[in-house]
Amino acid sequence: MILSDENIPCDIHRVETRQDFEGALEEQNWSLVISDFSLPSFNGLKALALTREKFGNMPFILFSGTIGEETAVECLKKGATDYVLKQRPARLVAAVRSIFTAAEERERRKKSEEELQRSAEREKEMEARFLRMQRMESIGALVSGIAHDLNNALVPILMGCGFLRSEALNEEAQQILSTMETSARRGADMLRQVLAFARGVEGKKAPVQLSVLLREMEKIARDAFPKTVRVRTDIAADPWTVLGYATQLYQVIMNLCINARDAMPNGGQLSLHAENVELDKTASQLHRDAVPGPYLRFTVSDTGQGMPPEIQQKIFEPFFTTKELRGGTGLGLSTSLDIVKNHGGFITVKSQVGQGSQFNVYLPASTAPTRSESEPQLSSIPSGNGELILLVDDEVAICEITKAALENYGYRVVVANSGPEAVTIYAGKRNEIDLAITDTGMPFMDGHATSIALKKINPALKIIMASGSVPDRNVKETLSDPNISAFTPKPYTVEKLLTIVHEVLQQKS
Repeated sequence: MILSDENIPCDIHRVETRQDFEGALEEQNWSLVISDFSLPSFNGLKALALTREKFGNMPFILFSGTIGEETAVECLKKGATDYVLKQRPARLVAAVRSIFTAAEERERRKKSEEELQRSAEREKEMEARFLRMQRMESIGALVSGIAHDLNNALVPILMGCGFLRSEALNEEAQQILSTMETSARRGADMLRQVLAFARGVEGKKAPVQLSVLLREMEKIARDAFPKTVRVRTDIAADPWTVLGYATQLYQVIMNLCINARDAMPNGGQLSLHAENVELDKTASQLHRDAVPGPYLRFTVSDTGQGMPPEIQQKIFEPFFTTKELRGGTGLGLSTSLDIVKNHGGFITVKSQVGQGSQFNVYLPASTAPTRSESEPQLSSIPSGNGELILLVDDEVAICEITKAALENYGYRVVVANSGPEAVTIYAGKRNEIDLAITDTGMPFMDGHATSIALKKINPALKIIMASGSVPDRNVKETLSDPNISAFTPKPYTVEKLLTIVHEVLQQKS
């Protein structure tokens, strides 16, 4: 009644015996215990002990008319929150209010601490994301810096393969040569794709036959993977094509196969499979991103270590890797997932510890017929008639092999390893030189500055610009330059080089 009269909102449960008190403690978690000191069959101290045993620091007030000062002090020492004499009921109201206020304050503090903790976790997560973005930006900046050098390194490989194809090689050597050339082309395509991605440039999608990419991957796996890894490929008849970027999809296949290889350190079987599948209205049960329609599904499976569920949940997170000791970056699967999503597809994973893993990649299929464009053969490219070409490049290896290729097909070549040297040579042979081929990225004097200087000497000079770092969107800008007759990206093959040289020389001044 005292508490009700003072408008203190609370539900009161009254007990008289020890048995009832113990039963009430078992029933629920109370906010406050108010106890008389003298009770039937036990006293306030025993009630306090029972309360502390059950609920620890629950507020406990002794409200008695018989308790003495020494007993009250003893109760406080044993953990009572307060004691109030029945002769002073107003103090009970104040004590209860104080306890409830303190409880509310503790609750507010607890919620504030929880919110602070959540904020700290969100801040930590945002910081981690920011660091990841910085790392990705750094990777993008590095790509632009190294693309030119890497493409230059691929030029001698591709042109060398062109030379070797004309030699009398046995069948095995021809296959190895074909694999080398295909891999070099893939490397060049990957560089272009990564460079375009780093600069925010989207290329054009084209029909891709996944069976060709899988067969290429099979050859590389047989040649480059440990001999303890057996490779088996099973491709269904007449597989559908996929509209996309061949280099990106090949990167997905490569990443999955490398992961499968690493999952079998003691050897095992790597299986590649492709087939046409039709997903119906229940497609969303397979994956949340799945929609009904025709798909080309390719599978990469291994008989390796497998993954527990907690690892499977993290494998597509950027920078997550289980290969720290072997130099894994944690970007392979996250990049693969992004590529597949950008192609409108999705990936499912099945894995058990000790029983291997299976990655199923679903890509929307195109049933339209496709035409393959083949590169011109060396035998079909016309030779030169002794025309003199000025070749300008700071890479000695590129100069040597390009000079050899041009001279083998009837051209004469004079080489300059810098822009100033090219201008000096041309000034002395301006009436003999029919064409100049210059790289864009050279120290001291780049390709554009070189072309301007050469044109000042002879405005009619035909110039081919070559570059390993110019993205597709800048090709039109380069061709719109009145000083440039044609543009060729690096790395170029013997066929491409001879074709573009012939076409430029046939142009009217």
